[in-house]
Amino acid sequence: MKILISKKEYLEKKYEEQILSYISNHDKSIIIIPRTKLEIRVFRNLLLNYSSLLTGETKELLNDFAAKDSLIADIRKKLLSNNPWKKRIGAYQAGEFGFDEFSEILLKQLKTSDKELFYITSRALIKLGGKLYIKQVLYQAVKEAKMEKNNILTLVELVEEDINDILDEAMTEDNAFLNAIALEIYGQRQYMEAVFWIDKMISSPYKEVRIASLKAAEAMGDIGDNEYINKILSLDFDQEWEVRAFLAKFLKKVKTDNSVEGLKRLMKDMNWFVRYNAANSLAEQGEKGIKALIDLLNSEDKFARDKAKEMIQKEILFHKLFNDLEGSLKNKILSQIKLDGIEGGITSGI
Repeated sequence: MKILISKKEYLEKKYEEQILSYISNHDKSIIIIPRTKLEIRVFRNLLLNYSSLLTGETKELLNDFAAKDSLIADIRKKLLSNNPWKKRIGAYQAGEFGFDEFSEILLKQLKTSDKELFYITSRALIKLGGKLYIKQVLYQAVKEAKMEKNNILTLVELVEEDINDILDEAMTEDNAFLNAIALEIYGQRQYMEAVFWIDKMISSPYKEVRIASLKAAEAMGDIGDNEYINKILSLDFDQEWEVRAFLAKFLKKVKTDNSVEGLKRLMKDMNWFVRYNAANSLAEQGEKGIKALIDLLNSEDKFARDKAKEMIQKEILFHKLFNDLEGSLKNKILSQIKLDGIEGGITSGI
């Protein structure tokens, strides 16, 4: 075993140097011919490790060095096996090595009830065809709830092409889960079509769609459309606390009088997490936010008072905005906030 381990380590180092030379120097003059089963296995494992860096001719050439024909036969055998573990390994290898000949088998495999196999198969198809298969994966995942939303979003990140046409089609479907996923992808990819769909879906009867609209809106930021922003602001009276919490988080991106007023209302929300997000967003509003926090120091709501004091203390301690405020405003703040051990140092600098 010691001899085998030592030989394996030697082969890994040797082949890794050669593969990296192909990747970094595009040096295709090196001919790599693994001969024994151990050499072939080590070389194939290294190709899997570096698969994300291998493309085009380089990938094809290195696959040829890995005894491609026997590798394809081995993957086919795994995919056609009744053993779920072998199917998963086969699907993974098909995607990482980039063997298009397995696309049809993988597409049929999307109908599996095995959620782990479905995810690996979906990933393999996207690695093979990108946009070509994303629609099948997306619709099949939603159809039978075979995949969590975060996993779907992770897979979509692998697609480099624009997919706004597929997302537009998904938004016309009467499926809240599909709509929510599409909205988040719009935001992540900064597609301007997101604004149209956010405006349309922000009043959806489904909580998850309203939340997804706010996530997309946060990703897009302040687009300078007051009517659009005011429509989003209307969610500060939403019956679901999660929606109000995401609204409070979104408003850190919108530095207007209306957004500050909305955050002041959310600072008095019944849910602590909504209030927490609102306080953090107010602190991001610059001088307007600081003034709003000062006003909240006299609020009847104890949490609003305490949170406002905490955020102002942080502002003073870290000098993010405090030093730029006019003297009278600084004095007003310091007259209402006592900071043990540092108040004298700050006031002396005013």
